[in-house]
Amino acid sequence: MNFRPQELIVLGIFSVIIIVIDMAVNMLTVFSPFLIPVTKSLSGIVVGIPFMLYLARVEQKGLICLMALVLAAVMVLAGDYVLTLVSALLAGGLADVICRAAKKHQRRALMALGYGIFNLWHIGGLLPLLFMRPQIEAQITQQLGPEYAESFSAFYSGPVLCWTFAVIFVSGLLGAVIGLGMLNKHFVRAGLVQKNG
Repeated sequence: MNFRPQELIVLGIFSVIIIVIDMAVNMLTVFSPFLIPVTKSLSGIVVGIPFMLYLARVEQKGLICLMALVLAAVMVLAGDYVLTLVSALLAGGLADVICRAAKKHQRRALMALGYGIFNLWHIGGLLPLLFMRPQIEAQITQQLGPEYAESFSAFYSGPVLCWTFAVIFVSGLLGAVIGLGMLNKHFVRAGLVQKNG
């Protein structure tokens, strides 16, 4: 794929914005493992605004998937699990197809669905809990102490993980609704983007 330089610049700018928001919100999890679903949800809601503005600025196929991979790569370099790259590729690729169809047919509901799926790139950092729990517990004990690791392990059962994944998806839908509202209300008035149908 030959991406236009302008769109790659936009990709870089918005990726930095989203990573800063994501990391700032998720830093709160050092206080308690019970905050992970809350911070993942809050991040998904807040990021909905820059993500929708990003969608309005890019047209080329693959740029949503590429953004998911960029975000995941940064998180892996910061210590997340490599599986995050896989979840980013799958979530980003599907979101790319859905969001392109949404823009083509001017369907806000599809755009919201696309961002909800895009937001699932986060789950790669939690998926290892399903099959690497002892290693993760040992790592958390080393980093944050045995008390934190014990609370983490006791709380994040299989059903709680599934619930967390669902919450991440729903927060993406909510973030998209807020982002689309902000897009039409403020960014259109400012002349930054054209009005969505």
